[in-house]
Amino acid sequence: MIQFTTRLVARRTACAIGLLFLAGCATPVSVQRVDAHAVHRELTANVLTADELSNSTRNVLRRWVLSERYDSDPEGAIAALHAIVVDGSGDEDEVISLAEMAFLHAEKSHNRPYYLAAAVYAFTFLFPEKGLEPPSPYDPRFRLAADLYSRGITSGFASADGSTVEIKGGRYELPFGTLDVAFDPSVLEWHNRRIVTLAPIADIEIRGLANHYRHAGIGAPLAATTQPIVAERGMQVALRARLPMTALLRLDAPRRQLAQKDLHAELDLYNAYDVATTTIAGQPVPLETDETATLAYVLSSPELWDRELKAFFSGTQ
Repeated sequence: MIQFTTRLVARRTACAIGLLFLAGCATPVSVQRVDAHAVHRELTANVLTADELSNSTRNVLRRWVLSERYDSDPEGAIAALHAIVVDGSGDEDEVISLAEMAFLHAEKSHNRPYYLAAAVYAFTFLFPEKGLEPPSPYDPRFRLAADLYSRGITSGFASADGSTVEIKGGRYELPFGTLDVAFDPSVLEWHNRRIVTLAPIADIEIRGLANHYRHAGIGAPLAATTQPIVAERGMQVALRARLPMTALLRLDAPRRQLAQKDLHAELDLYNAYDVATTTIAGQPVPLETDETATLAYVLSSPELWDRELKAFFSGTQ
């Protein structure tokens, strides 16, 4: 009996080896040396660089058997992963994955609540409450979260035509509840100027300026149009001048708030000329600003160039 069993195992082993040879010795796993740039692009691809989920988020979806569901039912997959985070089974991997999933779905569906959800998830990943480990600055998802947070604010509070960002308080819809946003309108005044419009500048292309100065940090960079509160005399701010601003959405104990239906946040607006950093969770944090994009908004005005050229050739200036 033992000899028969041994012969049976040997025969099956030989058959398996034979099948491998017949298949050209192909294996389920293989390696191939390719261009290093291609590998880097594959490893660093995410929703902002390639319009697809990153490898890390795909890993999370496969871990919870949600990959195929996200492809066919993204809202259902997001809700399922949200429940995993709320019940304590998920950690920071699931939170940043939710931010990326929500943003990609918002981009495809133009469903505003998912933009705000992406900002909330990203903030939760970046600034967990006391007792939870914050992300490492060496983690590539750290910068991704900061960018998703910025884009989530810009698109979540965008006007109907998307040309401006409407910074105001109120109750906003989320996929899993509501977000009550507190806002102090007094911050819309700067010296003798009142901010009347805020334009998004994170996704504009600049031509004609050799250097682009952008300060990486937290928040949504904006360009503000102002008007005088009272009549001005003497030297005045040009009508077409823009102020570099940064919008910030704060949540206290964000991880715990994810388990609630009614979330609470505070919307802040900072003038880059006055403030370069703020404090979040007891730590100083630099604000994201883009002075070059703000300047480009002014210099791109055809009326400005027409006026200056006429003044130059007429000799009036």
